[in-house]
Amino acid sequence: MIFHADQMRPDNTVRGKSLLFAAGAVFLFGALLVAVLIKQNYFSQTTTLYFFAPNAQGLNVGMSVKFVGFKVGRIDEISMEPQARVKVTLSLNDDYIHLINRDAKARLIKEGLIGESVVEIVPSESHARQVAQNDVLVFERARDIAELADSLAGQILPILADVKKITAALSDADGDIRASIKNAQLLSSDLVRTAQQLNSLAVNGNRVLAVVHHSVGIVDEALPTMMYDLESGTNNMQAISAEIRKMTTPPSGQIPRMLNHGSVLIRDSKEIVGEAKRTWPIRAMLPEAEQVLLPLDGYVAPLPPRVSK
Repeated sequence: MIFHADQMRPDNTVRGKSLLFAAGAVFLFGALLVAVLIKQNYFSQTTTLYFFAPNAQGLNVGMSVKFVGFKVGRIDEISMEPQARVKVTLSLNDDYIHLINRDAKARLIKEGLIGESVVEIVPSESHARQVAQNDVLVFERARDIAELADSLAGQILPILADVKKITAALSDADGDIRASIKNAQLLSSDLVRTAQQLNSLAVNGNRVLAVVHHSVGIVDEALPTMMYDLESGTNNMQAISAEIRKMTTPPSGQIPRMLNHGSVLIRDSKEIVGEAKRTWPIRAMLPEAEQVLLPLDGYVAPLPPRVSK
């Protein structure tokens, strides 16, 4: 059987196209694999770090490791230790190692409420040296939505219970709150009445002040006249005192001379009366003077004798 060249050409063309398509697919797959490996930092120098967790919940191999929001590595391995601890191996890019010190913490967080979980390297403010190969970081797990909900429920439930008690106390007609509200209302009404009384007192006080002001005005008007009269009286008294002083002083001699003449007259009268008593007709008519002893201090006169009936 003889085959012609033009009969063999279509098969070779199809086979060539298939090989070309397969080679293109392999090349694309290799390029994609290389891109993924580059993205996963397989071709960059890395430093291996560790941390220990109480459990592996939320941790997965290949999980991103971030530092201040930038991806700096990933989780390479998760294994269980003999003490039932979970050992997590981190692979970090050496380009960021100088920014992380030994006191930094590895924290499992969730990006947003529904975002993926990542391991966040939390930097420390201490001046410890930077991490080195096979160093161990402290691990802490951030609280997730369920834990936050439980914590919030634990804080809200007592508040709701207190609100329920307060509502029940408010609905009780004989409760202390109702009585307190009633007393407060009575007190407010008393305060209103007291304020009204104070207002009336203030009005009366204003009236009294007006009367006092008017009286002060009257006194103020009359005061100059009174002061003038008082000054005139004082001047008159001073003039009278001056006249009396002139009359009593020795140069004037009026009142002293009168007193001297009066004493001379009294003495002359005594002498005339004495001489008259010693003359015969008058001496015979006057009774003789009896000499009487003066009683001593403490002397009591005797009582007269009692006359019997």
